[in-house]
Amino acid sequence: MAGILIVEDDGDLREMLKMSLLQRKYTVIEASNGKEAIAKFKPSIVDLVVTDIIMPDEDGLKVIMKLREVKPNIRIIAISGGGKAGPGNYHGDCQGNAGMMLIKYGHGFQPGNKMYPKPDNI
Repeated sequence: MAGILIVEDDGDLREMLKMSLLQRKYTVIEASNGKEAIAKFKPSIVDLVVTDIIMPDEDGLKVIMKLREVKPNIRIIAISGGGKAGPGNYHGDCQGNAGMMLIKYGHGFQPGNKMYPKPDNI
């Protein structure tokens, strides 16, 4: 079964994603920030990376770029709560570097009150 690296600083969301993927028999490696993700990345195991964009200790865009240096064909899904952080628009920057961009609001992703969809709804 495919290996998936989840990179998410929100512990509740990271746990929900992990449990959903484990139920589907995926191998899951998790990291709470970009620096940890780079350290834990195993090119021979990980087939897909699901990464938050705005995180402490190395943002998601840097993670994507560094992982692509090691494994250029890695599949990546970038997720974000939205908005700008710093001088650039992370959503625009990520669209060219990630295979898919998901926004963490609407249809179950509600900022502030942590109402995430049940794992079976992913």
